[in-house]
Amino acid sequence: MLDAFDGVRLEGKGSGKFNGDVCCRILKAFLAKELGPGFTVSEPNAYIFGDPQERDLLVLTSDARRIRHTNAFDPKSVKCEIEVKANGIGYSSDPSADVGKQKEVFIGSRKKFRTIKYVYFTFQESTPKRRGAIDYWRLTREGLKPFRAFCLRNRRRRKQEPWLGKWGWEGFVTYIESIL
Repeated sequence: MLDAFDGVRLEGKGSGKFNGDVCCRILKAFLAKELGPGFTVSEPNAYIFGDPQERDLLVLTSDARRIRHTNAFDPKSVKCEIEVKANGIGYSSDPSADVGKQKEVFIGSRKKFRTIKYVYFTFQESTPKRRGAIDYWRLTREGLKPFRAFCLRNRRRRKQEPWLGKWGWEGFVTYIESIL
């Protein structure tokens, strides 16, 4: 998955929108292989019918159908909303506020659609190189609670190995399976 992520992004040299689309499509392809036959993943930039908020990806029941002429789905067919990032949330002068904004989006969605789960997924995030530096991954993970956050790798490590376990791919797939 990370090879696909790195290859397309380096080859395409795209903007944030391009990278966002690439990340959503890669995650969709890999997650779809993990889901049981009763579930599917939407195309990127999907909607829940009755709400104007765009969603990166939705995990849907396999019988879900788009509302005519849209990429919107009946809320009864939506099991999970996934916010997808290439490099994490908080890289402005106030990263805590950036994370807080994402949490507020999830809270607002949960108020409208109580049966849907909300998950954050990033391909890479940063942990500090030196003492006292900002740990963006911890800030994101802690700041989004009670919503779950998952990350594939630490972008500040030289070897760039994938993170596994409860916050990596394995944890993500296990969590998604548990809510279906």
